[in-house]
Amino acid sequence: MAFWLDQVLGRTRSDARGNEAARDFAAVWDAIGDWMLRVRADGVLLASNQPAGSPFPPVSESSVGRPAGRLFPEPAAEVLRELIPRTLQNQKPSTFEYAFGEGFYAEVRMFPVGREEVVLVARDLTGRKSTEETLRRGRERYALAVQGANDGLWDWQLDSDYVYYSLHWKALLGLDREQVAPVPGTWFERIHPEDRDRVTQDLDRHLRGDTARFEAEHRIRHHTGEWMWVLVRGMALRDARGVPTRIAGSLTDLTHRRVVAAAEEKSRLLEYATRAVGIGIGILMPEGDLTQVSPTLAEMTGFWPDPMQWWHEVVATCDLPRGIHCPRCHRRQSVGSMLAEMTTPSGDPRLFEITVAGHAHEVHYRGDAHVVLVEDVTEQKLAEMRLKQLNAQLVVAHDRALASSRAKSTFLANMSHELRTPLNAIIGYSEMLMEELEDAEVDVGSDELERISSAGSHLLALIAEVLDLSKIEAGIMALECSRFSVAELVDEVHTLVAVSMGTAGNEFTTHCADDVGELDSDAGKLRQVLLNLLGNANKFTDQGLIRLDVRAEGPDFVVFEVSDTGIGIDEVAKAHLFEEFYQGDQSSTKRYAGAGLGLALCRRFTEMMGGTVAVTSTQGKGSTFTLRLPRTASEVVETPVQ
Repeated sequence: MAFWLDQVLGRTRSDARGNEAARDFAAVWDAIGDWMLRVRADGVLLASNQPAGSPFPPVSESSVGRPAGRLFPEPAAEVLRELIPRTLQNQKPSTFEYAFGEGFYAEVRMFPVGREEVVLVARDLTGRKSTEETLRRGRERYALAVQGANDGLWDWQLDSDYVYYSLHWKALLGLDREQVAPVPGTWFERIHPEDRDRVTQDLDRHLRGDTARFEAEHRIRHHTGEWMWVLVRGMALRDARGVPTRIAGSLTDLTHRRVVAAAEEKSRLLEYATRAVGIGIGILMPEGDLTQVSPTLAEMTGFWPDPMQWWHEVVATCDLPRGIHCPRCHRRQSVGSMLAEMTTPSGDPRLFEITVAGHAHEVHYRGDAHVVLVEDVTEQKLAEMRLKQLNAQLVVAHDRALASSRAKSTFLANMSHELRTPLNAIIGYSEMLMEELEDAEVDVGSDELERISSAGSHLLALIAEVLDLSKIEAGIMALECSRFSVAELVDEVHTLVAVSMGTAGNEFTTHCADDVGELDSDAGKLRQVLLNLLGNANKFTDQGLIRLDVRAEGPDFVVFEVSDTGIGIDEVAKAHLFEEFYQGDQSSTKRYAGAGLGLALCRRFTEMMGGTVAVTSTQGKGSTFTLRLPRTASEVVETPVQ
């Protein structure tokens, strides 16, 4: 431009006297598309062209010889007055832009011509400015869209394996510019090992053309080492043959979305769990408002217009639990429970158990808010009251029954002399009469006297069992312990039952191990237990074998086993066998007589001596009763059984 100006201006000076040269200059001057002005050093306009179709304002002949700044808007005129002296002084071109009219822009270039004159070249920039503005706005929209979507961008040149990662892509992963190599490994090496194969397969399918877009949701390692969830989208650019040459796309952080979804899922599970157990939840703000009320709590307080009104009534009737130190925020927090006795607007009583569980750091952004748990315990408390009333009634009934039972037992125990004396007299007189008839050799009446004696003896044995049981229940039965030989006791028992065994057609054997030794216990009660067990075995065995085996079990116990080959015991009878007054044969035509007290007494006596008694049996094959006694009964039983 400067060279062209020099040429034109030079010729103009040399030929300015000639009219033909002046016409040539004017033609060239106006043909130039830019607006050109010759201006003196003092800012006076010397000449100006009139380019055809120019948006610049026309310059009249009267403007020549006047300040050129009048042709420009004031901000541009001010710049012009400053730049003309500077341009002439520096002898270097200057440039500035200005706006004229509505939406018109121009660029002015100023060239020095010697030391006293400058040439201004003004060019219309409206079209270029419009294009630049359109591009600028497009860039802004694109930047806003990317920032609004919170996405990071990536662009992968497949032929060179060069990958561009945007600043936001790096920021999402917490990476500095120096930490990011422009290679695919920067991305793929950070993918979670469990997700890497799936992402690679999805990318390969898109590059092969199997999918229109590449999209993968996976975990990626943040710079801090934590795993974050991201959504990666992309699309490949292909050549004329369909071969992918480039793929670009975005990376979206899904961590917050997944955290929110997980929180919502936890909230639903919490509501389901609390609803199942009937617990409502709310957040108590420091200002005293109850917020974030769960549906369960809303239903629970449905007797009131709203939960807030219910809470105001709670606060009016109850004091919040005392404050304690919060280890997390180091402020005071309320922790504890209270029972609110309230009346609904309709007048019905309700009871609520309210627990203030301390600061809600995990569930609320306000650290000084509290978690409140509420349970409607109205029905529970009413049931407890009814249960207490029933228990009190049962205690009274139990005490009465126990007193009655003890009175009965005491009465029977005290009736021992009154019941046994007449029976002993009957049995004694019948035996005396039988002896007199036998001496007189008279057969008439002997059978009847024998029946009287037998019935009296049976009744006396029955009364003895009842009296023994009554003494135990009344607490007046005690052990009479002494040291005795087990073998001698077994021989005595054998002598007592051998005759009755033979009469019933049963074979009876006893075996006492040599190391059994002695017992320090109640010999009378042990004898009664063995006689009772052997008597039962004889009663329920016909033409069979009955055994009494005794052995030592370690240094501290002796075991007695009474076994038979009789009818056995079924499972139902076995479960109740040692209960008072229970009989295995409950029919009205029962074959075997008895009051059901023998085995009950055996159990009571055995427990008094500190032992146990058990039974094993198979129906049709026989039974075995096992009696296990400690060698020293006083070490086990110190007080009489009550």
